[in-house]
Amino acid sequence: MRSQRRLLGGLGALSSLVAFSTIAGVHCSSTPLLSAAGEDAGLLTEDSSPGIDSTAPSSDAGVDAPSDSSADAATDVASSDASDASADAETDASDGSVVDAGPITEFAIPTASALAPAITAGPDGALWFTEFGGNKIGRITTSGTIEELSVPTTGGAPQGIAKGPDGALWFTEEDGNKIGRIVTAADGGAPAFSEFPVLTASASPFGITAGPDGNVWFTEQTGNNIGRITTGADGGVPTISEFPIPTAGSDPVGIATGPDGNLWFVESSTNKIGQITTGADGGTPTITEFTIPTPSCFAVFITAGVDGALWFTEFNGNKIGRITTAGTIEEFPVPTTGGSPQGITTGPDGAIWFTEYLGDKIGRMTAGADGGAAAEFSVPTSLSAPDGITSGPDGNLWFTEYVAAGNKVGRLTP
Repeated sequence: MRSQRRLLGGLGALSSLVAFSTIAGVHCSSTPLLSAAGEDAGLLTEDSSPGIDSTAPSSDAGVDAPSDSSADAATDVASSDASDASADAETDASDGSVVDAGPITEFAIPTASALAPAITAGPDGALWFTEFGGNKIGRITTSGTIEELSVPTTGGAPQGIAKGPDGALWFTEEDGNKIGRIVTAADGGAPAFSEFPVLTASASPFGITAGPDGNVWFTEQTGNNIGRITTGADGGVPTISEFPIPTAGSDPVGIATGPDGNLWFVESSTNKIGQITTGADGGTPTITEFTIPTPSCFAVFITAGVDGALWFTEFNGNKIGRITTAGTIEEFPVPTTGGSPQGITTGPDGAIWFTEYLGDKIGRMTAGADGGAAAEFSVPTSLSAPDGITSGPDGNLWFTEYVAAGNKVGRLTP
């Protein structure tokens, strides 16, 4: 699936995008967001993960001292001031860097074919996003000014990103097989990078989130593990532990903290939602799995809702799923046929917001047991493949446009 993602980054036609969404079989219709078990694989196979025994003990070993390098490497800045006009039609700035259309404004990423998959609100009042293709971490202010910081490891391919409980930004390096950390500089100095190798070789770390236990948790897509890294807040070196997922070849992707104090994650290839305890009481974290009703739905990302449940996207099923902390699952169809929902977050209005990767739309659904009516907002740039989404500190929704035709960060004002 990683090779599919790279290829899709350069596609410029809807027919090409649709072709990938309609290939027979769940593995090869994998969302372009996901990585392959092998570097040259175009699709997943049943034996693509190492088949970890669910009874195997978790590994808990210290990580070698991190490579700390302040990001004094090339830092590109592009300033974009969006118009406040609420135009019904698409309007381009003279340099093409800003597009303002109705409730959505788009800001062009300076690096061409950056392939930006994920975005999160940072501790500094800005939004931070990953550039899988550009091998950079981007930062955009709420007014649209973009900076880019090069990841220290060449070809690291940053993927997920989240604000940690320590106030730093944490991200996964899918190809670099590392967990990265950025400490933002409150005094205006250069942010400092640290990197920590994942214990399992070629694990493809993917989703990442702050845990309720003060640690950072992440998924290992080809490693078939859930990983945990301490923040080193007590002055020590961050330490990584790994916990095998009972179902082999599950391809875990998104992960989020639930209202029950556990971590919840999606198993894209085995059609399940997983729950892992933190082991905060001194015990070993345990994993429970719940089967999604729609076969081969290819669940991708997950978020906690204001209703005390978790909500997730089904790329192939074209549905939004809801799972209670007791494991009861409901599913709600996306209005646009073939929309292929991808990223998901809880908005500042308490609703569930999601991206439609192939539908070129941003969707909204009321959080609650009945799912409520879904609304959709078209992204101004066609074939943009909206991907990650998050709530910003300004009360807006912010999202990334993954493929080269988009290559932007979008802002939606509810």
